Amino acid sequence: MIVLAILIVSFLGLLFGILIAKYTKEELKAGRKYFVLFKRFLLILMCGSILFYFRLSLVPFILGLIAGYFFREIYFYFGLATASSVSPSLMVISALPASPIYLFFLLSSFVFLFGLPHGSLVFMKGDKKKMLGEIVFSGLLFLVGISIAYFISFRYVMMFCCGVFLINAFSQYIFLLNSR
Repeated sequence: MIVLAILIVSFLGLLFGILIAKYTKEELKAGRKYFVLFKRFLLILMCGSILFYFRLSLVPFILGLIAGYFFREIYFYFGLATASSVSPSLMVISALPASPIYLFFLLSSFVFLFGLPHGSLVFMKGDKKKMLGEIVFSGLLFLVGISIAYFISFRYVMMFCCGVFLINAFSQYIFLLNSR
């Protein structure tokens, strides 16, 4: 039950980002490049956190790079990564900071923090229908990712998501794609 509550709170970062942007409209234009940089920084931190807890598995990592290039809806991968980091076998909470349960808390925190600048960038698009659509679509993808995570081996999912996070962080530079 507490895991579900943490997952919901981590998604609320997107809504809080939109809410903050609503009340700080004059700061949005000047802060746009910092929002994008902060999002990329968080994706790199998420990838680094996963690599700290798990040894690199090259095949799922490369598959994640490829999947991230073609399917760039990041909240799907957030749901996948956070839910798979808290598989039932990992629910034993250890006092060691290297315990995998701490990865769940780390990733959930990063998802919340990612939602703040992402929500601000969504708000900058201006259209309320698009904004609502983005929230609903991201929420549904987040839930689908959570649902899928319970059927797959968590180590491979984590390496897959690590590849996706890395390709999304550097996609503008590597593949010259438009940033979201």
